[in-house]
Amino acid sequence: VHKEQGGGDNLSVGWQLPSGTLERPVPGNRLTSFNKPPVHETGKITWEFWAKAYGSTVASVPVSTTPTTISELTIFQAPAFVGDNYGQRVRGYITAPASGQYTFW
Repeated sequence: VHKEQGGGDNLSVGWQLPSGTLERPVPGNRLTSFNKPPVHETGKITWEFWAKAYGSTVASVPVSTTPTTISELTIFQAPAFVGDNYGQRVRGYITAPASGQYTFW
């Protein structure tokens, strides 16, 4: 849940691969959607948005209700400047291209 006063909001996930290569944000070719029933689409992840979600904790996001908007992301970066007092959830799978240690941010 996020309430922004005069600034920007952003959710973006990147990583450093074992080779040292930085991918910011994680690109679509590493993503697989999280859908029910399990129809997994490569290159996308699911973004869910709830308008008028008040609170300051993750528990305040009303995930038991239907989201205001459901969309697909082709990179691991949610839209910015979507409003005040909202909740969002990004779901999907990331496929690591190689074994080894990854650093996420």
